[in-house]
Amino acid sequence: MNKILLILTIFLWNIPLTKAEVKSYSMENQKFSISLPEQWTAIEDFAGSPLVFFGPENKDGPRSVVTISPTGVEDTKHFFEGMKKNVAGYKVGREDWLKGTFGESIDYDQYKEVKWSGIEKAHLLGYHYEIPSGKYYERSVYILCGGNKLFYIKSLVPEQFESTQNILVDHTIKSLKCEKTAVKTASN
Repeated sequence: MNKILLILTIFLWNIPLTKAEVKSYSMENQKFSISLPEQWTAIEDFAGSPLVFFGPENKDGPRSVVTISPTGVEDTKHFFEGMKKNVAGYKVGREDWLKGTFGESIDYDQYKEVKWSGIEKAHLLGYHYEIPSGKYYERSVYILCGGNKLFYIKSLVPEQFESTQNILVDHTIKSLKCEKTAVKTASN
C-alpha cells in the first residue's frame, strides 16, 4: 500500500496543475525558457531584479513571487562546496533578518542538491517564517546553466496559498530549461 501511495504521489507531483505558456529569456548571454503558469505575470527589470514572476492577484492577501537573477559567480565548484558547509550561516542570516522584522522562524528545509531535466545542478534551501504581515514560505534555489552560469531563484509564497502555490512555483522552477551554449576556446 505504501509503495502505491509513493508512486501516486510522484506521478501527481509531476502533472502540471494549470495551463502554462513557455517564455524565453536571456541573462548574461545564457538563454533559457520557463513555463509561466496562466494568470502569472512576468516583469523584467523590476525593483532591482532582472526577472520577476508574480502570482495571480487575490483579494485575500499578498501574491506569490519568484525572482531569477544571475549571480556572477564563476567558481561554481567552490561556491557549492561552501554552500553545503555553510547551511548554519544561512540560518543565522535568516534569523538576523527576522529579528529586524519582529518575526520568527517556524522551520527550515534541509539543504539538498538535485538534478532536474534541463538543469545541470540545483541546490535548494528554504524556510517557513512569520512576520507581522503574515506567514510565508521562502525558498532559495541556485541552478547551474550552460555549464558555467549560476543563477539564483528565490520564491516567496504566502502561507494561506501554500497548498496550491508552492506546487505551482515548484513546477515553474523545474520547468526552466537552459540552452546549451558553445564554449569559447582560445586558438593558437
